[in-house]
This record gives sequence, C-alpha cells and structure tokens, in this order.
Amino acid sequence: VPPTKMATFPSDRHRLAISGESASIRCPDATAQNTSEGIESIFEWMSGNADDEYNRQLAALITDKINRLKPGTIPPAFRLMNSRGNIFTLDSLRGKLSILGFGTGELPGTRMELELIKSWAGDYRDEIRFVMIMLDEDFNASLDRVANNNEHGFIFLDGSVSDRLLTDYNIRYLPVFYLLDRETKLIRSPAPLPSENLRNLVVKELKDGLMDNIRD
Repeated sequence: VPPTKMATFPSDRHRLAISGESASIRCPDATAQNTSEGIESIFEWMSGNADDEYNRQLAALITDKINRLKPGTIPPAFRLMNSRGNIFTLDSLRGKLSILGFGTGELPGTRMELELIKSWAGDYRDEIRFVMIMLDEDFNASLDRVANNNEHGFIFLDGSVSDRLLTDYNIRYLPVFYLLDRETKLIRSPAPLPSENLRNLVVKELKDGLMDNIRD
C-alpha cells in the first residue's frame, strides 16, 4: 500500500488526505466545512498550493468537475454543423437568451418536449434562440423526425461527430436543456423540461432582463 500523501493547509481544519485511489476530507469542525462552498474552497486552494504535483493536479481536476456547468459559468465550447451545413459554435449564441437542448429524434421524450416548446416558441422568437443538439448517429434521419414545420427558426446541430459532448455537459439522461444568458453564461443547469414549466423560467428571465435594461 503506497504511503498516504498529506497536503499542508494554512489551518489544521483544512486537511486532505490522499492515497493512491481515494480522497477524504478531514474536517473536525463539520459545521464550518460541511458545505459545498467549503469543499470547493479546499480543492481550489489545493490546486495551487498543495505540496506536490500529484495533489495539485488531482485538486485541479476535482475543482474543474465541481465548477463545470455551474450557474454563472460559461459551458464547454463546441463547434458543430447545423442543418444547412454551416459551422455553429457556442459564441454564436451571444446576444440573446438561449435554450440549449440535447436529445435524439428516436426518443419519444425528445419529440414530445420539442413539440411543447414549439407551442409557445413563436411568442419569443425575437428574444430567444432555440438550439437543439441531436445525438443520433444519422443526423438527417433525426431531422426528418423533429424538424418538420420549423417555422420558429429552431437551430438543429449535429452532435454525433463529437465524442466529448456527453462528458462535457455531464449528460445522464435525454432530453436535457440548459438556459443561457446573453453572454452564454448558464442561468439554470440543467433547466426544467418544457413539461416542467420551462416557459415560466424563460418569462421570468426576460422580465428581469427588461428591468435591467431600464435601470441601465
């Protein structure tokens, strides 16, 4: 069994013991440290201040995992082809609120949720971008299932060419949706499904944005 490596912290209350396969937080004051903010600060500190490279790299990986897809952060970049054969990137979403979804045309759940969005999307077409990344192996077949009567200008992207999307966006079920602000920062991650009143969240964000513009 390899010897335990101990990272030295400014205070004995913040110690992380790391062995070859596991990590645990030693925290005598559970009240002070048993919070997500406390845990995040420990790993963030370790990523730059741990005694050896092994601990610093491990802490950096854990910090990235904690902060990825956190509201207020910019989600992982992508570069995908749309239904017209043009390249579309995350930066293409700047300037409007965006609903970014992931799904497959084969899943009835994806088709149902898209139909729900279409029932009210026309009311917000000038204010919101609706982007759906399709993960089917056959993008064109997927479009045949979901892109009929696309009068609201939905943007469909071919996600089959990227091996990283599922990991980058921590996708564990489909469909899944994210709500992004005008600077592509995450507002809700993940957002409610359309069947869970995603529209109410969209209306609230639009009203909040309007009030911010008035104050500015």
